[in-house]
Amino acid sequence: MSIEFDNNASGTNSVQLEIIDTTVTLQTGEGALFPTVTTASGDFFYATLEDTSGNIEIVMCTDNTSDVLTITRAQENTTAKQFLVGSKVENRTTAATFAEFIQRTGGTMTGTLDLNGNDLQDPVITSTGAGTIDGLPLRGSDSGTANQLQVPAAGGAPTIGVNEIWHQGNDGPGTGLDADTLDGIEATGFLQNSTDPAAPIGDWTFTGDTILDGDHTEADFGTGGKVKDGLNTTRPIGFNVMPVVEQDTSGTFDITTNGMLIHKDTTGAADFTLPNDADIPQGATWTVVADAVLAGLFRIKGDTGVTVRWFDQINETTTDVVAGNGFTLASGGVCTIYKYSDTVYFLWGGAIIESV
Repeated sequence: MSIEFDNNASGTNSVQLEIIDTTVTLQTGEGALFPTVTTASGDFFYATLEDTSGNIEIVMCTDNTSDVLTITRAQENTTAKQFLVGSKVENRTTAATFAEFIQRTGGTMTGTLDLNGNDLQDPVITSTGAGTIDGLPLRGSDSGTANQLQVPAAGGAPTIGVNEIWHQGNDGPGTGLDADTLDGIEATGFLQNSTDPAAPIGDWTFTGDTILDGDHTEADFGTGGKVKDGLNTTRPIGFNVMPVVEQDTSGTFDITTNGMLIHKDTTGAADFTLPNDADIPQGATWTVVADAVLAGLFRIKGDTGVTVRWFDQINETTTDVVAGNGFTLASGGVCTIYKYSDTVYFLWGGAIIESV
C-alpha cells in the first residue's frame, strides 16, 4: 500500500455531493487526470474538495474507475460537507501527504523498504532487540564473496566464505573444526595418549629430553611399562636426585638407573631385571624395598648373560644365582644392588632367598 501522485490533477464534480456520500463523480474524462488506484491494490491519494464559497474538505481516494472516485470523508481534521456541482476536486499536497515520507531527522517504517540492489551507504544499524537481518551476507565489497559472513536462511551453521565458523557448540573431535595449531605448534608436537582420544593409551615418541620437574611429579608406566629408544631397546632414565619407582601391579621393572629406589608395596608379582647396559655406570647402586609384600612376589634377576651374586655380609661369602632364576625379596625385605661390571651385579641385605 502506497500513496500515489499526479501533477496538476484537477477537475470538478458533475453530481452534487452530499454529506453521507462516499463517491465523487467527475466530469467526463477527468478521472484519467488523477492517479490510478484500486481497492484491491490498497494504494491511495489525497484529494481536496473546494466549493465557490471556499469551503474545504480533504478526502482519501482509494479507487478511481470511470471518472468515479471512491473516497473516505473528513480527513486531516476537516468535516464532511455538501458540495454543489462544479466544485473543485484536486490532487493537492497536504500535511498527511508529507507524513507518509521518512524524514531526514528520523521516522518509523510501516512497510518493507526495497532498495532494489542499490547501496545503503555509511549506515549505523542498531536494534532494541526486535530487529533482524535476514538472508543478507555481510561483505567487505560488492564482489567480496571470498570472506563474506553468511547465515543460512534455512538454518545450519554460519560461514565465512565457504568455511564453517568455529564456536562452542560445534568444536571438538569429529566436527572438522579441530584447531590446526596451538600457539603455532602442530598437534604432533604434543604428547598424546593415542591418535584416537577415546582409545586406550598408545605409544609415545620423544625426540628430545623430557624433564619432570616438581616435588610431586610422577611418571606411571603401568603394568609392563617400559622406556625404549628408537631401536626398540629398553633404556635407563636419568635423575638429578634419587627417585622412587613404585610398582603396584604385576609386571616387570625395566627402568634401571644409578641411585634409584625401587619400592614394591602390593601383592602383585613383579620382576626387577638387571640389564647388560654400558650406559649404566660401573659402581651404580640401587636400593630395593618390599613393604607388606608376600614372600616370593618380588624377584631380582639378571638379564641374559648377566650374573647376579648374593653377598653374605656375615660370612663374607658370595653365591651366584642359577641362570634363569633370581633372588626373591621377602615381605619387609630391603636390599642393595651394586653394579660391578656390565655382566656382574652384587646383592646384599636381609630377607633374600633364591627362587626359580
